[in-house]
Amino acid sequence: MLTDLLRPFSFLTISHPTRKPLIISWLTPALIAALIVGVGALINHSVDVFGASGLINRVLGFIQSLPGFYIAALAAIATFNNRDMLKLMPGIPPVGTVDYNGFPERVPMTRRRFLSSMFAYLTALSIVLTLFAVGMLAVAEPIKAALPVASYPFVKGAVTYFFLMFTCQMVAVTFWGLYYLGDKLHTPETADPSAPETQPPQ
Repeated sequence: MLTDLLRPFSFLTISHPTRKPLIISWLTPALIAALIVGVGALINHSVDVFGASGLINRVLGFIQSLPGFYIAALAAIATFNNRDMLKLMPGIPPVGTVDYNGFPERVPMTRRRFLSSMFAYLTALSIVLTLFAVGMLAVAEPIKAALPVASYPFVKGAVTYFFLMFTCQMVAVTFWGLYYLGDKLHTPETADPSAPETQPPQ
């Protein structure tokens, strides 16, 4: 049962020889989050993170509106009546983990499976980040009071980095999904030699 509940996170198992899933889902968010935390530490060590108008509370206002959008996109992808959605992705398709009869198997991704997996993960991630932010705002003050003064900045920095990294991951993967839905999905795999040549506007 726990495996079923965690299936939306199987998107993170998708791999490709170009390493694009790794770069978009992990390396880019990790670098951006490190840059933000590093600049914040250099500018001002007393940056408001857990306050009523702090970083987490402000980002929370943005994140908590996203699950509805992701669920709508997931429903549209799952019901989109287009035969191309059932084809394997062009070139070397990415490979993901699928649960068949209780056993994980690595299979090449179709367009529908890839996008469904992506937006299922984004839905789950936005919900988890919302709950995490609410929980941290609720316990920030008791934790601050319980921890030694010297160790609190390190805990604050670690929590901020964790939250920002997965927030940046959500944004990066969202833009990746929008690229597929808005452009890549409608681009022919090969040029049509029978299509008439067109001249650019003068």
